[in-house]
Amino acid sequence: MADIIPFICNPKAKVIMKDGKYEGIEIDGIKLNRFDLLALASETAFDDEKLAWQIMNIASIMFHPQDDKTFNVLYGAVAMDIARKNYVTEASLYPLFEKAVKKLFGNNAEIVKKSNNPKHQPDAWVRIENQDIPVEIKLHSFDKKALSQLQRYMNFYNCKQGIAVGNSLMVDLPENIIFISINELEEVK
Repeated sequence: MADIIPFICNPKAKVIMKDGKYEGIEIDGIKLNRFDLLALASETAFDDEKLAWQIMNIASIMFHPQDDKTFNVLYGAVAMDIARKNYVTEASLYPLFEKAVKKLFGNNAEIVKKSNNPKHQPDAWVRIENQDIPVEIKLHSFDKKALSQLQRYMNFYNCKQGIAVGNSLMVDLPENIIFISINELEEVK
């Protein structure tokens, strides 16, 4: 079904009607009923949230007026699924950072797992040329408090460098700390 994603907004899409009611959509010979549209929206949610909501809007316009209880319940479940898949938390940025490491720091950079002291746990460790670098990731701005936290890790683990990640930078960083914006991570996606 994913192969028809580029065609969902196709001007050649035809609405299928039966007895004056919507039955679905036909796009380049592929027929999608109400449940196919919900499934497509769910499948699309990770890659293109905007498209997923457009598909949901089409399904809603066509099928909510029919007051089909099964459709309505499944519609709600898919809407929650799309929201859940796109809910951004600090922890949801970790895999995004991991995916971007090589592009941001070069092919020799890698995420490494280390045994941390429970009182000093960076969000990640990046190894570049045999040097382990602590990473502190913030969902919103990287501020003075976040900088203090990262510097505490650097001091505790005797690290010469640190990596700060956040939506924006709200503090001056020393030269040995690199800032990566969340936008940069998303561009690497």
